Amino acid sequence: MTIIAYYLIGIFLVVSGVLFKLYPPKEINRSLGYRTPFAMKNKETWNEGNRFFGSTLIITGILCTIVYSVFHYIHKYKPNLSRGLPGLCCLIIIIGSMIFTEVHLRRMFDKDGNRKGKFQYKN
Repeated sequence: MTIIAYYLIGIFLVVSGVLFKLYPPKEINRSLGYRTPFAMKNKETWNEGNRFFGSTLIITGILCTIVYSVFHYIHKYKPNLSRGLPGLCCLIIIIGSMIFTEVHLRRMFDKDGNRKGKFQYKN
């Protein structure tokens, strides 16, 4: 992959995150949105999962772009290193953001998808 493709991936992640935050999927579905079994339990978990994952995608895109830049600068004369390692690092960061979102959801909701005590809405 060329260095431009790596930057495009970072930009795509940031744009996707912004879209998740501004225009989250309205209904639980199997084609669009942050779709894990826990996030799809009910409308509240769905909304929170998509909102939070949008934020993590923005951060992930920025981190991936920084990683690409650093690797490209350090290994500019070793193209094999500057191609494979940034992609692996970005994959790890993306998987980490998904784990982070799941941990966030499980802190906020019980196993049935109901908000836990301190995260309940006050009317």
